[in-house]
Amino acid sequence: MTVQSRKIGDIEVTALNDGVLATSLDVVLGMDRAESERLAGKKAGDGVHIAVNAFLLKLQGKWALVDTGSGNTMGRTLGKLPENLRALGVAPEEIAAVFLTHIHPDHSNGLVDDAGRAIYPNAQLILHEAEARFWLDRDEASGRTSVSAATSPRLRSPSRLIATACAACAKARRWRACRRCRCPATRPAIPDG
Repeated sequence: MTVQSRKIGDIEVTALNDGVLATSLDVVLGMDRAESERLAGKKAGDGVHIAVNAFLLKLQGKWALVDTGSGNTMGRTLGKLPENLRALGVAPEEIAAVFLTHIHPDHSNGLVDDAGRAIYPNAQLILHEAEARFWLDRDEASGRTSVSAATSPRLRSPSRLIATACAACAKARRWRACRRCRCPATRPAIPDG
């Protein structure tokens, strides 16, 4: 495994690979099909291989991650992040914080294993409040979130994203971004600060 690290101020940043997503240009949203084909140099039906990466941060002897990859939920070529951490001598249990850039499956499904157990059980999960609201806030009457087939037509299962975040939230019991997590079953308290 080739590792690339860089110091940014006092923070050591290491790029880590979760694996490769084999997909097509159908995953490109918000762009004209012809333009995406031109930029990628591929036709819509051609295979595209996208590296799924995360970043390991080290500051004052503590470890944090930026994103967690997809776990194995998007194919066997993914879910390598915990193994790659161990190869660097960092156990997933040593991760003190996980910063999620957003809750798409290739960034957040690596929070939990197939049994729904937190892979980073000692990590505080940190997510922008607007992102948490978009995916996790539920209408009390209907149980629906802002996510729907209309807003995310190419997301096959937004409920998987929500379930992943809720499972990790319930296991870790630590969120930081919003005043409360409105997960359907767990609704754990969120620490201030």
